[in-house]
Amino acid sequence: MKTVKFMIGGICVVLASGARAQEPSTDDVLTPPADRWTIRFEPSAWYAAPGGEARLPGSSAKVQFIDLNLDQPRLAPYGELHFRNGDFRVSLSGFSVSLDDVATVVSAPMQIGSVAVGAGDLVVSSVSITSGELVGAMQIGSPRGLDGKVNGDFALSFELLGGVRMYHVDLSFVAPAGRIEADEFFLTPVVGVKSTINVHERFDIDLQVMGGALPVGGGRAAFCMEILNGYVYRPVPNVGVQIGYRLSYCSLEDGEGISAFEYSGAVAGIFAGVVVRF
Repeated sequence: MKTVKFMIGGICVVLASGARAQEPSTDDVLTPPADRWTIRFEPSAWYAAPGGEARLPGSSAKVQFIDLNLDQPRLAPYGELHFRNGDFRVSLSGFSVSLDDVATVVSAPMQIGSVAVGAGDLVVSSVSITSGELVGAMQIGSPRGLDGKVNGDFALSFELLGGVRMYHVDLSFVAPAGRIEADEFFLTPVVGVKSTINVHERFDIDLQVMGGALPVGGGRAAFCMEILNGYVYRPVPNVGVQIGYRLSYCSLEDGEGISAFEYSGAVAGIFAGVVVRF
């Protein structure tokens, strides 16, 4: 501290000057750091193949996707959007896999709902499977690395997940004997767990398992399970690239007897994309 003395009319006046306390920035006042939300956007391309079997109204027989060449892998859109504040997160995610007008000459007779198909008939098939979910997550504990620091190298963290998932399945088959379609929508609660290993400052490994079921009654029921394994590398703090594998299985039923609809199968494959955080 510096002092300055001088006389005014025989009166000694002392002025003191010192370091001025640092005032908080405008941003800190308006949005305290502890209350800020972070947003993470993960658009990806999923090289996935729909598989399984379906039963359409009109018959108890089930058609196998592999018999109509519907298990072909192709690029599909897949994305996630995360909003995080401290230990809590809200996430939206979804994918859509579709194959249109797949023509197949069948080698053996089959029944697709109410449509009879003979050996040598040409069947034109279309399938679309769309899924989306809204999930809330809570982190358990404070992840510490091998050096004891929070979020240090090889820090392992866990999250408990809970939310709701929807499925929309749209099927269409055209044969010489006729055309048959099915368009079904299902909603089910889901729970799960996610683990993340912060291998290094810029490299993470994620493993997520989720599942849910909803027996509504009246022949309507849904069961789903999903496994996701991802690897994220961030060359810069807020932008990264990721690659991984995702398997999404569901079993859906609607109706009873000869008019029932059923689908059970999985969409699985490798995905790759970017990760943007702000």
